[in-house]
Amino acid sequence: MMRKRFRSAALCWGTAALLALLLVPVPASFAAAAPAPADDGSLRVTGYSVESGGVVGYTGKITKDNTVTIVLNVSDDRSFLAKYTGGNQPKPQARLNTDSFLIPGQGNIKIANLAAPAAAGKGWSYTLRFENMIYTGIGKTFRCDIFYGAGDAADVVTYALDVHQCEEYTAPAAPEPADPGQDGAAVDVKGTGFVLKSASYGQADIYAGQPFTLSTALLATNG
Repeated sequence: MMRKRFRSAALCWGTAALLALLLVPVPASFAAAAPAPADDGSLRVTGYSVESGGVVGYTGKITKDNTVTIVLNVSDDRSFLAKYTGGNQPKPQARLNTDSFLIPGQGNIKIANLAAPAAAGKGWSYTLRFENMIYTGIGKTFRCDIFYGAGDAADVVTYALDVHQCEEYTAPAAPEPADPGQDGAAVDVKGTGFVLKSASYGQADIYAGQPFTLSTALLATNG
């Protein structure tokens, strides 16, 4: 009987100790790590082209004051698009953000070819056209902001592209100023010269230390 009592007491004590260990809080450092967030996708420019003078895919030089159209192919599979679409088609917007190009107005930025990709729920693709921009001759960077809705700062994506066809404008050097004349008028003295036409010192012989007057007649070569 005594052995059974001791065995029962030991079993009860072991069970209580195990329950105590299970009830001890686990430190945060030992807790299971939270799963990594799913890939939220991205906005990408998958291609671009330049149009000028009615030529699509223009590859010639672009100089100051030339008019060009730049076309961007955009793909956007970010999940946050649902915030603006509510299951409907998104309404992408854009604005020019560069010193290299000027655009006549916001109406020259157009959206075309808006389409959902084959896989449902994987975003949208569309074309952005920046029509009839004027190259300023400053730098070569085309830059624009792409956004949806009100254009919240967190949702704006800035895309930059170096248009290597652009030739930066260099102003010609200013001409050198002409030398002023006696009356203050500008006189161009370049190419001026004189030819000795005649000379006279007034007498036949001149001795050392003797003063004399030298008279000359000169002819200017530039008239």
